Amino acid sequence: MPSGNKRNTPKLADWLVSKFISKRLLEEFYGDLQEIYDGRISARGRVYANIMYWIDILHLMLGFASFKTSKRQNNPLVMHRHYLVVSIRNLARTKIYSLVNILSLAIGMGAALTIFQYIYFELSYDKFHDNIENIYRISIDKVQSQGDPYPYPYETGYAVGVTAKSEIPEIDQYIRLHKYSGGATVSNSVQNKTFTEDALDILFVDKTFLKVFYFPLKLGEAEVVFNDKLSIVITEEMAQKYFGSENPMGKVLTLSGGVSPGNYTVTGILDPPSVNSHLQFKFLLPLENYMEYGWGGAAIKNDDGWSS
Repeated sequence: MPSGNKRNTPKLADWLVSKFISKRLLEEFYGDLQEIYDGRISARGRVYANIMYWIDILHLMLGFASFKTSKRQNNPLVMHRHYLVVSIRNLARTKIYSLVNILSLAIGMGAALTIFQYIYFELSYDKFHDNIENIYRISIDKVQSQGDPYPYPYETGYAVGVTAKSEIPEIDQYIRLHKYSGGATVSNSVQNKTFTEDALDILFVDKTFLKVFYFPLKLGEAEVVFNDKLSIVITEEMAQKYFGSENPMGKVLTLSGGVSPGNYTVTGILDPPSVNSHLQFKFLLPLENYMEYGWGGAAIKNDDGWSS
């Protein structure tokens, strides 16, 4: 204890605390403990102050472990205040060092959380579908005439699903998809709205598409939306784009150009696909439309649907 420092606290306790606290911090501890000690003398007397002082010192010696001597004991709260005061003083005394440490911790935690979120997002792809563990995508392992691997292994013939379901009892449903191609201009002639759409945002799908995959309809019934070959299901975003505040159900959209132009009746409105879905689209058309009208029905005529 520094010379000339007048203290009336138990000397043995002061000596013990000097063995556990560095000299750099000792004066601050003594000052805070003296202030608490004097307050207890005024409130409860010297005997109570001495007892509580020793308890404070024992807490310090035991690694600041808090324990209660009775139900009325409030010493842990006092010590926590003391620790907070000392921590703030240390931060203020070493501003640059503390700032570097705090920033490093914050950046490290931020980077770790970002990496965790990215991994979680990647692993969540298509997991929102019901019964996802029983949904599989078929790929074809074949080579081109020159002996090179076929560059599009997920392109299969239309007969694959039909034949597989008929010959393999474990297959409950099959879903075939085909991207619209050749460019597409979509228009609502009543409201004189015409836009060029990315052909990749238009999908031909089987009737079972909305039964197997979880893309909930806001309007329409999944069992009947594709019953007509000239029906079309659109996202809520496209409904707002082409029909504004009007109810689009039963209205007509005209597709010009591309694989299967024609007048299509809106039979369903759905939410846009989630960003963690590998299937992205804005318009859905019946696959039967493509097989009957697309390019003159060339797909089904080509090798009886076995050619991809």
